[in-house]
Amino acid sequence: QRRKTLRNTLKNWLDQADFNALHIDPGLRAEALSVDEFVRLANHVHKKGGCP
Repeated sequence: QRRKTLRNTLKNWLDQADFNALHIDPGLRAEALSVDEFVRLANHVHKKGGCP
């Protein structure tokens, strides 16, 4: 099965501006994130209203 990038996985919650603000490459796969990047990403999504 093909693994998705952050851009594709989070497209309903984040746009390019969000990724730019977080300094995270949206072309990465989730497993490539550092713990710090994951925490920043999760906090940002939560502040925007979160995932269902």
